[in-house]
Amino acid sequence: SATFTCKLPHPDMKSVQGWLDGSPQHNNFVTEISEQYGTVHTPTLKEVACHDSSTVTFQAGSLLFSAELLVRGILLWR
Repeated sequence: SATFTCKLPHPDMKSVQGWLDGSPQHNNFVTEISEQYGTVHTPTLKEVACHDSSTVTFQAGSLLFSAELLVRGILLWR
């Protein structure tokens, strides 16, 4: 899994939205978005694989936050 944290400057900011490569994100079996104290938003992408490398974006009012997710494969020897 991959977890990101977005901390807002104050709790009264409304209309917090999240996107993964431009697609809106909501709680579902792949993504879990939690909120604490009205200022900390934490999206978690579950069971990520190499093809899940992407850009995670959050917008709250006029503020925009972005992070890159790079998933690399692990070479296993038998």
